[in-house]
Amino acid sequence: MRILYNRVMRRIIILLCIFAIFCPFSFALPQANGFPFVLYNSVTGYSYGGIGKFSGLSGKNDSLTFLGYLIENGGSFINFVYARPLAFELEGNFGLAAKERFYGIGGSPANTYSTFDNELKQLRLKYFFPVNRSLYFQPFLYYAENNFKNTNAGNPPLSAGLAENTGRYYLAGLKLAADSRDPADNPSSGALVAGEFDQGNGFAKVVIDARKYLPLSGGRVLASRLNLVQALGDSIPFYEYALLGGRDSLRGYAYYRFMDKSSALINLEYRVPVWSWLGLVIFYDAGKTAPSILALGTNDWHSNLGLGIRGFLGDLVVRGDFGVGSEGLQVNFFYGQAF
Repeated sequence: MRILYNRVMRRIIILLCIFAIFCPFSFALPQANGFPFVLYNSVTGYSYGGIGKFSGLSGKNDSLTFLGYLIENGGSFINFVYARPLAFELEGNFGLAAKERFYGIGGSPANTYSTFDNELKQLRLKYFFPVNRSLYFQPFLYYAENNFKNTNAGNPPLSAGLAENTGRYYLAGLKLAADSRDPADNPSSGALVAGEFDQGNGFAKVVIDARKYLPLSGGRVLASRLNLVQALGDSIPFYEYALLGGRDSLRGYAYYRFMDKSSALINLEYRVPVWSWLGLVIFYDAGKTAPSILALGTNDWHSNLGLGIRGFLGDLVVRGDFGVGSEGLQVNFFYGQAF
């Protein structure tokens, strides 16, 4: 079954790569952009795939963004987002996360972890209910199915209870946001302040997210973010803990490097345009996890510096970030700004 699954994923990703190569030459859609890529990460090895975005699929202000890639360690990943601004958004993730790392709740040394494979299926549906031009409510539903296999019980071991909690779960959430960013998907000015509450079966999570974008001369932007997370309950799934490390948090550390019920994260970016289609980013990330917000304190925070590249293809933003923390270099690639 797994061999068949990998073959299907491989063929889908190859098709996505072909679409990524040729979609800029499509005249059937109002706007289509994309390209193939090859990347290297010190943890997972080489990855190759394609990324693209189609706009105006239904003749309205909607878009479909896709990303698909194969990984040297045997993994594969497909992500898509279909969105209508200020109406709804549907996001899906499918694939095989090979040799994922579990460093333990509360953390452990960088060379101490268990590994596992995860055949994952995730869907998130968001709706937008504007109150005025800058204030909106966003209820959402989320479904996740995670099939952990090939678990290598290192130290700390991945417990059977945590794997069971993560296997299949649902949650419902509500976000209230004051958003004055312009534009929201690649902001150069404005701010975002949002509070979110998620409720699942036996667990809950509270998220506070504040972002500010200060425009400077020459199109440069100074961007900042403060993110606070508090997970509650005794049956928290793996991916619903407060997690730091990876492309959207501490970019100089491996995915899920730090894990607990609470986290604080600070991101700073200095964004510099080079050409109309290319930009550079200098960034600094700092964060910490703890059993509760009150236990975070000001000592023993983890931090990294980094350099990012931004590609602008129409309204598609592609990013590559090279972050260096105390445990070495990490390379992260995705679409959209990090925040």
